[in-house]
Amino acid sequence: MKNKPAYFFLVATSVLLILAGIMQQRALAQGISLSELLFPTSSSETTVVEDMSTSDNDLQSLPSEKKSTSTDTTPQETNNDTVAYAKTLIEKADQTYLTPGWLHISSQTETFVTASSTLPDGTPIPTKSFNDLWALIDTDGDVIRAVTIDDTGDTFTSQITVFQDGFWTNLTIPELSSQEKQIYQIDTLDNGFLASVTRMKDSLEIQKEEAELNSQKVVVFSLTDKFPAPIAIGKSSLVIAGIYSKYYFSVDSGLLRMVEDYHVYPSGEVNLWNRITYLTIEKVDIPPKEILSYFTK
Repeated sequence: MKNKPAYFFLVATSVLLILAGIMQQRALAQGISLSELLFPTSSSETTVVEDMSTSDNDLQSLPSEKKSTSTDTTPQETNNDTVAYAKTLIEKADQTYLTPGWLHISSQTETFVTASSTLPDGTPIPTKSFNDLWALIDTDGDVIRAVTIDDTGDTFTSQITVFQDGFWTNLTIPELSSQEKQIYQIDTLDNGFLASVTRMKDSLEIQKEEAELNSQKVVVFSLTDKFPAPIAIGKSSLVIAGIYSKYYFSVDSGLLRMVEDYHVYPSGEVNLWNRITYLTIEKVDIPPKEILSYFTK
């Protein structure tokens, strides 16, 4: 195997926020989009999430709180044109940052859930986590050492995992540690975007627009995946007709800055349910001492 084992994320199935945070790292390593991991089109069981709904049916409008300005996509641009442009942008970032040495990625995951969603002990599920990845990449592109930290501000749901000598050790839940030696690689920094649109470009609705995000010029790729038939969410009466996702890439660096996933309801209403904001993506000479100390535990 080349990627982090799936059973490292089994604990997250009962905690939606941790699922989103850890799945983000898995998507980076496996080239799979977050929406594909959490909402495969054949699935009929998910967790109810509903908040920050938009009142109109225009899938191109940005959430008002992000204060983005945009221009319309060139009408004649095809999905192939859009994918080709995205490939050039993403490769620029990968060639710069997926090089030998230490890579540091920090992000914030926000999951918008109903107030009734609780942990097994009855406490509300945290709606925000901070996620850190420190990875030492060798000249062959393999990760030699890595630390992942998912911090929800709560000891019950936070996790730390360490990779070295080909094994993953879960310091929080030791029984989830790997039993077989593996190869770990980070193939891209696009959260699986390019692999998804390349594989599904004939079935997805893909659009591109220029915008500003926090005073930075970005290109926003919008993907709409309409289900063959509406899907019931979990055991509730809530039904969705598709997933709508936005990927925000820096025009200058090609780095992914933010991902937003929305539910699309049969009525056309769109609700934001998950947002990942990339705070830092950088190459460093050496991590802080507290990070290096995990390799001696």
